[in-house]
Amino acid sequence: MRRSLLVWPVLLSAAASSGLAAQRIDSPYRFVEHGQGAGIYVGKMWPSEGRIGLGPQSAAGAGVRYGIAVSGPISVELDLFYSPTTRAIGDTILTVPDSLPTIRGEGDMNMLVGMGSIRFNITGGRTWHGLQPFALFGGGLAMDVATKPVLQDSVPATARFDFGTSFAGQLGAGLEVYPSARWSLRFDARNVLWKLKYPSAFQRAQGSRPVPADEWESNTIVSVGLSMHF
Repeated sequence: MRRSLLVWPVLLSAAASSGLAAQRIDSPYRFVEHGQGAGIYVGKMWPSEGRIGLGPQSAAGAGVRYGIAVSGPISVELDLFYSPTTRAIGDTILTVPDSLPTIRGEGDMNMLVGMGSIRFNITGGRTWHGLQPFALFGGGLAMDVATKPVLQDSVPATARFDFGTSFAGQLGAGLEVYPSARWSLRFDARNVLWKLKYPSAFQRAQGSRPVPADEWESNTIVSVGLSMHF
């Protein structure tokens, strides 16, 4: 009788533990273990060439980014994208109201776009089945870092297009895939706004296609990259 009284609590405890284990449900959510990440990516840019067609043309590019978690679903990112591209070089002799550039050739452009962004993770600080969708918005600078094309020297000063440096803003969304806790693949698409400044020879307030001194243009950048988290 005394042995029986000692055995029953052990059996009941084992049965309870077995029942609890059988009732455990694995969650599809996993917390992101690391608060910082750095990565590289490749992408393609589809920019607007503007009303008179002298802006940057479509081209591939590459970039680097760094991000740090702030709180819950919010993180901050720094991003630098570089794309070697080309642009048309226009010329005009008659600055009549409806004049458009006469294309003389092409010149190199090296577009450099630097952004600081706020990223909102839709699943918070966790992944869902290893996936973390997100949206982001931010601002920075876009600039042409190429030397001035030699061909442009033969164009009248009033017809010379110069991208220069412009404030840029962006809005985008994407998906980060975590095959492991430390590494992730990232896919995103961004709409980037920057300003094109039109040469005075082509500026007009009237005519079939009014052209202002400058204008905001919408540009698309799609990219895929690899990030390491630490």
